[in-house]
Amino acid sequence: MSVAPVAGPMPRWLPLVARIVTIVPILIGIACLIGWVFDIDVLICIGPGLAAMNINTAIGLILVGAGQLAWLSGKVSARSSDRPTLISASLADRLVLFFGCCVAVIAALTLLEYALGHDFGIDNLLIADHETMTAPAAMSTGAATADGIPMALGIPGRMSIATALALLAFSLTMISEQMLFIWAALCIAGFTLICYFLDLHALARLTALDMAIHTGISFMLLGAGRVLGRGQRGMMHLLLADGLGGAMARTMLPVAILAPVAVSWLAGFSQRNGLLDSNIAAALGAILGIILLVTMVYVTGRALAGAELRRRRAELELRLSHNALEAKVRERTLELRQARDEANGANRHKSVFLAHMSHELRTPLNAILGFADIMRREQFGPVGQPRYIDYAADIHNSGSHLLALINDILDLSKIEAGKYEFAPQPLDATALVHACHDLVAGLAKERHLRFLVEVDTHLPAITVDERAIKQILINLLSNAIKFTPAGGAVTLTVAAARHAALPGEHLIFTVTDTGIGMTVHEIATAQTPFGQIQNQFSRTHKGTGLGLFLAKQLTELQSGRLEIDSQPGLGTTIRVRLPLHPPADTGEEPARVTA
Repeated sequence: MSVAPVAGPMPRWLPLVARIVTIVPILIGIACLIGWVFDIDVLICIGPGLAAMNINTAIGLILVGAGQLAWLSGKVSARSSDRPTLISASLADRLVLFFGCCVAVIAALTLLEYALGHDFGIDNLLIADHETMTAPAAMSTGAATADGIPMALGIPGRMSIATALALLAFSLTMISEQMLFIWAALCIAGFTLICYFLDLHALARLTALDMAIHTGISFMLLGAGRVLGRGQRGMMHLLLADGLGGAMARTMLPVAILAPVAVSWLAGFSQRNGLLDSNIAAALGAILGIILLVTMVYVTGRALAGAELRRRRAELELRLSHNALEAKVRERTLELRQARDEANGANRHKSVFLAHMSHELRTPLNAILGFADIMRREQFGPVGQPRYIDYAADIHNSGSHLLALINDILDLSKIEAGKYEFAPQPLDATALVHACHDLVAGLAKERHLRFLVEVDTHLPAITVDERAIKQILINLLSNAIKFTPAGGAVTLTVAAARHAALPGEHLIFTVTDTGIGMTVHEIATAQTPFGQIQNQFSRTHKGTGLGLFLAKQLTELQSGRLEIDSQPGLGTTIRVRLPLHPPADTGEEPARVTA
């Protein structure tokens, strides 16, 4: 399988150079037409004794050049669809086809004139009577020709066979986009120019491949413009390639073109001027050819060695960059691993600290709460001052709040550390709901709220952790009571249902209030640790901001879902969906599960 050389980005100067070398033949053709109309010798044949460019040849060069400019504009328009161009790609294609057909007609009719020996009048495009054309002085001598055809043949205005073939090849390329015809035209024009350079006019006329020297130059320029206009295709793709193939092509192509011509010219010049005989000239040509070939091999070898050196240097730089990147990644990974270990260690220390502190704080708090309660109820006799009873009640309330805060923080640390222990067991949902009702009914009464409980009959037993489910419901009920103004209502309902997101049957515990409600942003804030909503109730009823977050975490750890619907000013509805049996439940004795 062959691998195409990889070319770099196309240089910006390439389309400009292609246009310039295409415009030059157009100018040559226009200059030749001016020379025929106004009898300006130097514009028709560029030197004494050289062939003159035919009128039809000049017209053909102008048409080929115009078609090639349209082709180049169409390629630019196709590549730059986001930028305005002189003509669109579709219009350029139509112009190229039109000019190509015109050139093909001129060249084909000329070849038919040679083949059939009949004059179709194609040679009189600009001047009606070519028999009475005033030829320049250079042609009147008999030495000059009209595109290579001697004037003695009686057809002074007809282009040569080589010119007609070259024009036909260019027209076929314009019509079919096949570069093979261009290379054929370049071979014809190149052969003519070499014959001029080596003074081999007889060989050119013998092979019918003779044409005016500026006609040949124009064809070479048009071919170069076509090759340059193709950009990263064909020969230009190879010359612009970054690899060894591109280096070899750029080095060998000029030598391969110029070396044979230079050696042949030197041998011919020496032989024509009597400097060397034919044998010595042939030997000298062979020696010079060997020297040039060796030089070509040497220069190519150096170019290839330089390209190989640059490739190895690039590979080394890439390897060093890769190794440096790997070292940086390893270093960064180590730093991240150390940071993770430090964070995990700090989290463990935090959990241990909170566990110890909760134990150390709970013990004296229980004593404070107990003694405050005894003093508040005057269990062992009157205190004496009624104010002391109020103080004892304040101490009991503050201690209870502090104990609840400690419990919430301890539960949060256990959940974050994944060490919250569950003990699932079958529970009577009705009894569970009434137990929670009894715990918060007094609070609702103090707030002057209606507290309703609605339980479906014949509810199935649910296997959950009793402490966790009670904490969920009490947290939700406490929040509902806290954020509902006096005269409102709080409702707790329980029903059995099925849900697509939860496997099997489950229970829905719903807490509904007619409180202040929440916006979507406030709902998201309330579900974060220590997230508190700023309103008149949060200012008068202090809390930790952990109640709803803990309820959500404990619900999800038991394979349930917590859903919130709320509207500001209308109230909030929170649904806790719990499966009747946790996924890990096998019907055996309940086991303690660590989250």
